[in-house]
Amino acid sequence: MTEKIKIGVILGGLSTENEVSLSSGRYVCMNIISPKYECVPIYFDKKARFWQIPQKLVIKNTTADIESRLRTDAKLIPYEELKNLIDFATMAEPLMKSSVPQVIQSLDDLEQNNVFKIADISIQTLKKIGKTYTEEEFQQIGDGLVRLTGLLRDLTSPESLDLLEKAARLPGAVDLDAAKPVGPFSMLGAMSDAKVKEGMGVLLELAKGLPAMKKS
Repeated sequence: MTEKIKIGVILGGLSTENEVSLSSGRYVCMNIISPKYECVPIYFDKKARFWQIPQKLVIKNTTADIESRLRTDAKLIPYEELKNLIDFATMAEPLMKSSVPQVIQSLDDLEQNNVFKIADISIQTLKKIGKTYTEEEFQQIGDGLVRLTGLLRDLTSPESLDLLEKAARLPGAVDLDAAKPVGPFSMLGAMSDAKVKEGMGVLLELAKGLPAMKKS
């Protein structure tokens, strides 16, 4: 079996944006789901030390939660192992000076708009669905969603929307409490009303479309 390629994701940091870094790093780690790659979370603490942390620490809510458990649950990365990373950072510094602030601003905007929270909730929801339903049931749900999407497309056509809007106004145009039992002769008498005639015409027009509901 081919060994997975390890992808290091750095979270935290010394700046006031360390919570944003944690949220964005957590999102990246939780979305590296591949037989080819493995996420290696690396936490940068407030004393400028690097720690390799397990996934259970990545899901902690704040940097303070993580830092309180570094010595018991994480592995301190010696300087020698970071030398190559530091050399790379030194070479990339000119690019990072211009791009990092823009990236931080973009991540902050995403955080302010709850994008990362929504992503976390979506992932947790998918996990719950995966535990609740079998693969066959989930496939059936997926097929149903495809059909429902097609139904939604049909319902949003101009003709369908026009019909739905008119149908939505119907309850306000009638008084069901005033409805009384009627017999055949009363029905014939009601046909002299222009609105009743027009309503019957609408019903007949709708009836023409009912055969389409039969299975082919």
